Amino acid sequence: MVQQRFGAPVYGTMGASTQYPHPDVIVGYMYSNPSWFDCKMDRQASVGGPHPTRWEFTKADDGQWGWMKDTAISSETNPLPNC
Repeated sequence: MVQQRFGAPVYGTMGASTQYPHPDVIVGYMYSNPSWFDCKMDRQASVGGPHPTRWEFTKADDGQWGWMKDTAISSETNPLPNC
């Protein structure tokens, strides 16, 4: 379980692949806290913070799968497995 900012957006994916976050398409929001994250991926669109290109794959509270920016998460995400 990881702590994140209340109401943080969860972003969709680019194209048919779930491997690339789409930083302009919000598919849902995360209000539950703490929350569960499936995995992390680096070398994606820049989000800033201590892991400037890291995104985490999760399920939004509306049931949509997508990506959350690492800057929306207050817990350390290094222990998450790589996607």
